[in-house]
Amino acid sequence: MQYLKEEVRNRILASAKQEFLEQGYKNASIRNIAELAKTSLGNIYRYFIDKEALFLAVTNNLIEAGVVLFETNFSLSEQDLAVFPDKVLDYVLAYRQELAIVKSGLKEHFDSYIEALIEVTAKKFSLSMQRIYPQVATNFGRDFYYNMSASFLFGLRTVIDCDKHRAEKKQGLRELIWFFFSNIDKRFNFFEALD
Repeated sequence: MQYLKEEVRNRILASAKQEFLEQGYKNASIRNIAELAKTSLGNIYRYFIDKEALFLAVTNNLIEAGVVLFETNFSLSEQDLAVFPDKVLDYVLAYRQELAIVKSGLKEHFDSYIEALIEVTAKKFSLSMQRIYPQVATNFGRDFYYNMSASFLFGLRTVIDCDKHRAEKKQGLRELIWFFFSNIDKRFNFFEALD
């Protein structure tokens, strides 16, 4: 019996994904989702309390995968930074529909997605600085890492959203990484020399 419930829930999620892709969050209809899932409107509400809960269920994998992407692949080591552009582009390709859905949602949906990525990037950036450049890392607090990460992610989104082929996006990501993170210890030593 549990199998049937999971099957119904999966049909609802697949139908919701289709509806959100085609109509956007604002214009998506629970009634349409029920018709697409071949279930009753009441049955949808047994699984999800409202349209927002359904939306969050559809986009949850995107957010979790994004956090995992940065948690496991982002650091200031040259090796990690060298492969990071491909990892990001693979993620975008794998979750392109969910990304489109999040962008079509309410502003707070998109903001919470970006906030989750900023937080994990800031944490990883701070840890990398402490490990690789401990003499510099002690000069900065949470706001520095947060602001650098937010700026980096804004640039990352800009490169990803441009209408270019993968190779050009990859080069854009490499340039962005170079701009933000290459010789970072020397840049901060430069400011100390001016004092």
